[in-house]
Amino acid sequence: MRNLSTGKVAALFDSTNPDWAPFLKMRPDAAVPHNTKADPGRFQRVQQRHRKLQEIAQNQQDLIQDENIDVENMCNVQRTAEDVAADLEVVILERDTLRQKKDSLQLRVDIPKENKKYKEHFAFDEGSTSIDNRKTHFYTGLPTFTLFMAVFNLCKDHVPNYHRNVLIPFQESMVDMMRLGFNLLMEDLAFRFGINVSLLLICSTAFILVIYHVSFCFINVQRTAEDVAADLEVVILERDTLRQKKDSRQLRVDILKENKKYKEHFAFDEESTSIDNRKTHFYTGLPTFTLFMAVFNLCKDHVPNYHRNVLSPFQESMVDMMRLRLNLLMEDLAFRFGVTQSTISIIITRWLDVVALRMKSFIVWPERETLIKTMPECFKKSFGTSVTLIIDCFELFIETPFNRRCDLNSI
Repeated sequence: MRNLSTGKVAALFDSTNPDWAPFLKMRPDAAVPHNTKADPGRFQRVQQRHRKLQEIAQNQQDLIQDENIDVENMCNVQRTAEDVAADLEVVILERDTLRQKKDSLQLRVDIPKENKKYKEHFAFDEGSTSIDNRKTHFYTGLPTFTLFMAVFNLCKDHVPNYHRNVLIPFQESMVDMMRLGFNLLMEDLAFRFGINVSLLLICSTAFILVIYHVSFCFINVQRTAEDVAADLEVVILERDTLRQKKDSRQLRVDILKENKKYKEHFAFDEESTSIDNRKTHFYTGLPTFTLFMAVFNLCKDHVPNYHRNVLSPFQESMVDMMRLRLNLLMEDLAFRFGVTQSTISIIITRWLDVVALRMKSFIVWPERETLIKTMPECFKKSFGTSVTLIIDCFELFIETPFNRRCDLNSI
């Protein structure tokens, strides 16, 4: 027992007791006196840790009991999770409905603005032509819209009207005046007004005959320009009243259809041009829209682009190609694209040099064998294989003086 610090044997499994494994005076030098008393505080600290662990375990059991009580209380709640989810779906649906109504109202405001923009720039109806006397004077030759309406009202009752007419009488008169004023190609007018060339020819012929017939009695017209303007105001008021009575949903559908129609027939953007290869071929000279896009992508990166540009690069390229292909007037292109004449001139100047430089490598002089194979038979019989180039020219005869010396100076 003298080997134990407490004087008694520790329990079998009490490993924390300092006397659980006796060690005092067990070595050979045990006879040597030294301090053999163990640290009694270590056992006390271990006991304190045990008590703390027991307190923590008791606290956890109390928390578990509290949570069980909360779960029992939650089971007594009348509204279930499914009810909450259903109410949430109703709230979300109401919110989405309000958003759709808001978007619909905003769309009804934005679409007429865009539609009005297309009408002002591209359409040739009564509303878009009346707001700009310059446009009326350029396309009809008459100084004001009021005077043009006087001529139109004088002639419209004498033009035969068929149930198959695609254009309204006002647009038919614009076709006739534009044909007389500029001698525009029939296919060009057909693209502008969105009809077939045959129908356009019928409309133009009917109005021309009536204008020639009525022009002889033009002096006897009783209605003055002021009366025509007053009647026009009444018509505009009646038209606005009828438009206000239309249902909002039907109005939205009609506006979208009309907007799509104007984009397809009058706009020269990438979307409206890509749907018709005939339009691309007529205005650019290239057979397909794909080939035109290849030329456009070859040149667009080399054209200087400024932040003040009104038109997109695609529209600028269309301006340049239409000028080269059809030799259209600058003012005509300005009206078509809704910009000033000076802007059209700047665009053509920028693009012309780039197109000439980038497309120069595609001009290839054929080989000698190719020239001989494609030579007309009449030239082969007369000149054999010695012909390289055929130049077609004509001769203009002018007055020749009697003095031969002056005659030489005129060459």
